[in-house]
Amino acid sequence: IHTIHTIPTNNTTNPGNTVPVAEEDQFSHLNPMQSQWKASSLPTSRLSDFIEIIVKTRLKRCNFSAECCNSITIRMVSNCDQQIEIPSALSENLATADGYRLSNCLPYRQKCILLFQEIDGVDICLFCLYVQEFDSNCPAPNTSRVYIAYIDSVEYFRPMEARTIVYHEIMVAYLQWAQARRFKYANIWSCPPQRGDNFIFWCHPHHQRTPSRDRLNAWYKAILTRCMELG
Repeated sequence: IHTIHTIPTNNTTNPGNTVPVAEEDQFSHLNPMQSQWKASSLPTSRLSDFIEIIVKTRLKRCNFSAECCNSITIRMVSNCDQQIEIPSALSENLATADGYRLSNCLPYRQKCILLFQEIDGVDICLFCLYVQEFDSNCPAPNTSRVYIAYIDSVEYFRPMEARTIVYHEIMVAYLQWAQARRFKYANIWSCPPQRGDNFIFWCHPHHQRTPSRDRLNAWYKAILTRCMELG
């Protein structure tokens, strides 16, 4: 389409009182997708690369298409030090008979891992995982322990048959990574949200079901079963 955009002027020598601004065909050679933001432009990390390779390998072994595998991008978008302040009342209540008390604070590293999938040419964030890592320098009882704090998703992953496989494999790959880094324990908070509540994503599709406690526990047990199979 060839059009000329104009703006009005007070120039009496111009009978139409208009001045050409730009011709659209000047920009017709530009591909709109070239300026489209891509999740792959986010910085990579050894953790995100490891998880992405594991997930794509799993998809290939399950005979999903190369298009599906190549549509996935996984990135760690947050990696920061935090600490839990222990209230004195809690420390007193949990004191042991031999006088042991909790430390005043428990330091940890919090990481946020996101899964993107390219759908109709646009990268969409579909899955989010928050983990907290308490290393060997953290006082007991959290020494060498990882905590799966939050996960959240929206059910737009394509194809639908691969969705659970991908989400499970992200969790399995992270636990493999934690094991390789000599973490000894992993805790998972299994608490389904109430209908209408949102942990991470601010809204979800109306048709997306909220899992019951039993269904969510079964979902996590399937992950642990696969972890045991992999050793």
